[in-house]
Amino acid sequence: MFHLSAFFFTLCLVIGNINAEEEETDPQRLLELEKVFVEQLEAYMAKVDKIRANINRFLAYVDVVHDDLDDPEAYFGNPINSFTTISRLVNNWKREVIDVIFTESAVDEHHKQVAQEVVQMEIEHPTENDLQAMTNDILQYQGQNDLPTAELANDVLYSNNEDNQNITLTASDCYAIGRSCHKLELSDFAVEWLMEARSLLAREPVTFASIKDVQILQYLAPTLQELGNLKLANILNNEILKADPKHEEALKAKVDIENKLLLGRLTAPIVETNQ
Repeated sequence: MFHLSAFFFTLCLVIGNINAEEEETDPQRLLELEKVFVEQLEAYMAKVDKIRANINRFLAYVDVVHDDLDDPEAYFGNPINSFTTISRLVNNWKREVIDVIFTESAVDEHHKQVAQEVVQMEIEHPTENDLQAMTNDILQYQGQNDLPTAELANDVLYSNNEDNQNITLTASDCYAIGRSCHKLELSDFAVEWLMEARSLLAREPVTFASIKDVQILQYLAPTLQELGNLKLANILNNEILKADPKHEEALKAKVDIENKLLLGRLTAPIVETNQ
């Protein structure tokens, strides 16, 4: 089950901003970098959970006040109740809810901590360019082993014996490969990987890495148009507009595709049938 795992680990552990003359970074170092992200994010989420718990307690208190307010006139006849109501709006809501939710101090602190550890590790964060470089390696590997895209996309990368779960590429992974193919102007491969992304998206559960179908279509429809598959491009472009009627690129593409389809019908040779 591990015959492709090393290859796809490299896909996930691409190296950022390294010149050709520089020594290649050990992929395990990038696993260490990812571990930093996990640890720091867990610490950040613990802080967020504490903040959320405090806010929920305050909201529960306010709910109780509102639910028990059967006689507002009698309630506000007590000046203490009037004072606490005003105080909540002047002080508590601002200090305990609004300022806490919209403050960026917690995010900034988390970002600084992560950045500090990354600097200490002397590892550059991977970039979109690295993904494109690895996309070329994937296509080379795919060609050398004569692997259909669907087979490669559904190959087991590794098995989780504890959960009895096989890990494969997700729709998001296939979308990223297809998008890179599109940017590299490798249209045939882009269509294959983007179509596989749609197929996986239709049958996989919602995950943290989930994407929307319209995101795939934004690359798939224009790529099909470039390849001259105007009928399918038109169908998928209309799906984009159904999801987002004001989508600028899809609106422009609609005019262009329909004009080309009309021109094709007008210039198509007339087939005579024998009477």
